[in-house]
Amino acid sequence: MRCGVQPFKAAQNVPCRSFTKPTEETFMIAILQFDGVSLPHLHQFLEQGRLPGFARLRGRGHWYSLQTPVASWEGATYFTLYSGRGVEEHGIYFPFMWSAAEQRVRPQDYYPAPEPIWDRIGNVGRRSLVIDPYEGREPKSIKGKALGGWQFEHKVTLHRWAVPRSLDRQLERRFGRPSLVEEVYGRPSTQHLFKMRNRLLGAPKRAAEVAATLLSEESFDLVWITLSSSHIAGHWFLDPSRLPQDQLDAGMKTDLDATLCDAYAAVDEALSRIVDVLPLGTDIIMLSPSGMGPNATRTHLLPGMLQAVLSEKSVAKNATRAAGNSLWRLRAALPADFRAWVARALPDRITLEITS
Repeated sequence: MRCGVQPFKAAQNVPCRSFTKPTEETFMIAILQFDGVSLPHLHQFLEQGRLPGFARLRGRGHWYSLQTPVASWEGATYFTLYSGRGVEEHGIYFPFMWSAAEQRVRPQDYYPAPEPIWDRIGNVGRRSLVIDPYEGREPKSIKGKALGGWQFEHKVTLHRWAVPRSLDRQLERRFGRPSLVEEVYGRPSTQHLFKMRNRLLGAPKRAAEVAATLLSEESFDLVWITLSSSHIAGHWFLDPSRLPQDQLDAGMKTDLDATLCDAYAAVDEALSRIVDVLPLGTDIIMLSPSGMGPNATRTHLLPGMLQAVLSEKSVAKNATRAAGNSLWRLRAALPADFRAWVARALPDRITLEITS
């Protein structure tokens, strides 16, 4: 069954579901992150029977609403979630932040991050399995196994790393390399949208396969697996009517209209498989630390707004001739697919520096 659905951002009112696999002894905690969920769509897809795994878990556990910094400090959400520290302590609130000392914007990786729970418990010998923490950095003192950018790579939020360093190469020989999911501002082509759709729908299976493999080989005290296809799908497909309709025939439109639902269903299937391979007695928390809703930001209009404000000032000529203005004019003149190709060819560090 297909389901219809409404670029988008994180929102409040996020779900959390917890339950325990029955046994005489509990010895593991599993955090399963169904990321960037739109609650209205989640309930709609549940009612339509598209999320059978989540429906089964919902009947076994307890539903809670989480307090989240997303309302005021959207970019602080994940660092607070992983560390238990508020934004007032760790100070990271957006992927790109202002450096007062340098009078410029820097990527968030430039700033120190709070210690995540898997590093903290690693310091006392507890073992963790961590897969694709959204905006997460390479662990420093984890005991166990960890992968970043495994389901898919993302230039800003899911960089590639592995602990041990050879782990990703070993797993790639069996499961293949991850794809790159590119988010570029501008008018996307039909080819780009379908490439993104296919990669997002195939990504959750990669997490489930690796989790099943590693959980069969060794034991862990903490399992933390983030499934981010639902998050990125929300950025682009929450409201398919905003996509360029003139490029789509009826079949294409049907597929793109169903992408959000299909992405949630792919995550649901992966979560079900992961739950099935967790040891009996595992305490399981399924959560979405942020939701998804319409994006009201106008940051992409800022250069034009500043130029309009300065146009009647004596500095107008100098302002419009500045290198930054030339860069923005060049950016606006290039098709989104070409800019995506350039970003793909550059190392992540260079891409982030240019973006900031």
